[in-house]
Amino acid sequence: MRTLIGRYINREILLSWLGVTAALMVILMSHRFAGFLGSAASGDIPPDAIWSLMGLSSVQYLVIIIPIAFFLAVLLALGRFYKDSEMSAMMACGVGPLHIYKALFWLVVPVMAGVAWLSLFASPMANEAIDRVQQEAQADARLGIFEPGAFRRLPGGDGVFYAERRENGYLNRVFIQGMEGDEHVVIRADRARVEEGSQGQRYLVLEDGYRNELIPGQAELQRTRFERHGLELPPASAPAPVDDREARSVSALLSSGEAADMAEFHWRLSMPLGGLVLALLAVPLSKSSPRQGRYGRLFAGILVYLVYSNLLATGQVWLEREQLPMVFGLWWVHALFAGFAMALLFWQNGGVRRWLLPRRESAA
Repeated sequence: MRTLIGRYINREILLSWLGVTAALMVILMSHRFAGFLGSAASGDIPPDAIWSLMGLSSVQYLVIIIPIAFFLAVLLALGRFYKDSEMSAMMACGVGPLHIYKALFWLVVPVMAGVAWLSLFASPMANEAIDRVQQEAQADARLGIFEPGAFRRLPGGDGVFYAERRENGYLNRVFIQGMEGDEHVVIRADRARVEEGSQGQRYLVLEDGYRNELIPGQAELQRTRFERHGLELPPASAPAPVDDREARSVSALLSSGEAADMAEFHWRLSMPLGGLVLALLAVPLSKSSPRQGRYGRLFAGILVYLVYSNLLATGQVWLEREQLPMVFGLWWVHALFAGFAMALLFWQNGGVRRWLLPRRESAA
């Protein structure tokens, strides 16, 4: 049953949640975008791959952002109710914590169900796609250095390459400047193309050109004309090994039986469960006096979240190292904070005195 007050509470929480989520996404994605721009500028990835990587990265960030954003949204919305004395008016009408939780139920359950889908299914697929896109992008970037129309750094960073245009599989009007030992070398050729040797080596083969060599401290310039001249390119650096555990499916994690895989599964499961526990904790944590203001409990909420997330990370490490029985998983962290939420709620609503005082009065 959804009452008018319940819909009003949900609307305020929803608006706050959307605002906090958008703000956190802009901050994190801006930082991520700057990193991708730096990689594109250094030639590690082509510019065309930036938006694909941005979209896939947003899925990863949403898994973390949505629970904390919802937690902060509840604190902000209920904090405003306390500041404007709306909560006092609601309580005078018989609205208590149970009514707030009933209203919150209709919002938090579908939101955390979405987080569960993102964490268990969408995020692993996004991780796998990011690894694939980055590997393909690095391969394209290594060949992209020979694109015409701009000065580009040669592989290894020891020279500059320029070609005027590409035609019939050849680069035309090629210019190369670099160092070979102590010699300055300048090469000009009419045509060039990349060829592979029998052992997998790559060569830049230049045709019909001149090679000029100048040794520092000597005035003599040595010039050689060639019809065909090959420059061996350094081998492409192998990509750093990627731990694909974050990209594995849930079934693959559960079937492996390894401690690290099970720890990864418990970590994914902790995202929606943690969101539910944080929503449970936000109701008593948001209680404040009108003088404290809307943001009076925000610092305490952030501190609670930091402790919560750090305990989850610590528990995951303990599971990976088999220092904690796997049957405990990360359940003990959720149970600890859920118990803290219930204890705080019990204390704010009279605690033991609420149950003892009536007995004492009847005994008197």
